[in-house]
Amino acid sequence: LKTDKQLEMPVTHAKIFGWYDNELGSYVNSLSKLTNYIADKSM
Repeated sequence: LKTDKQLEMPVTHAKIFGWYDNELGSYVNSLSKLTNYIADKSM
């Protein structure tokens, strides 16, 4: 299956993600820890 469509994302989204990634020791890392914590508590 081949498609010529590309996913287009506004540049502002990339800037926001980059900003959050640099804030307070990585937003993504904190979100990952929170997700794991919730998963552990729900089992």
